[in-house]
Amino acid sequence: MGGERIHPRRTGDPLTVRWVGVELGGVGTVTSCPGALGEWLASGRITAITAELHSVWVSLACDEWAEVGGQVHEMLVEVQHHVGEIGFTADAHLLERVTDDVLNSSLASYIASHGGDIRILDTDGDHVRLDMGGACKHCAAATLTMHGRIQSELRSRLGEHIHVASDEEHESIWNRFRLRGRATTV
Repeated sequence: MGGERIHPRRTGDPLTVRWVGVELGGVGTVTSCPGALGEWLASGRITAITAELHSVWVSLACDEWAEVGGQVHEMLVEVQHHVGEIGFTADAHLLERVTDDVLNSSLASYIASHGGDIRILDTDGDHVRLDMGGACKHCAAATLTMHGRIQSELRSRLGEHIHVASDEEHESIWNRFRLRGRATTV
């Protein structure tokens, strides 16, 4: 777990950086961890650490990334040697946060280049429901984009248990279920 592959990515929040290439051995909010990273978390200098499979979101109490980014990098390298000592709790907002990051960062230029507009309608457990708007609304490849790109990226970041559906797909599945129910009772 070398530190050379760990690199920071900006987020929409100036107090939060997403560090890619970090594996803490769990997914969710970090509640405790050893070493200097744990000390900064306990003291409030770091206000939150949220783990994906291969990256972490680190939030500072004040905007001092220019001064401490190198130190945080070294702490993340070190804590990866102690993954069994890291405490996690579920994060109800992680799926929404990562979906937003995928739509507005990773895939934003791809979606925009096709005239699409994809928005999160809701997240519930391991499920994301999207509104496929703009050119995506009636695009024959919208399902491929949703499952082949969006769901694949979410699964690579959070695990294979994630499921994505569009509002139309969700409604279609519900209608088929209701029609089947009527057909069996008639």
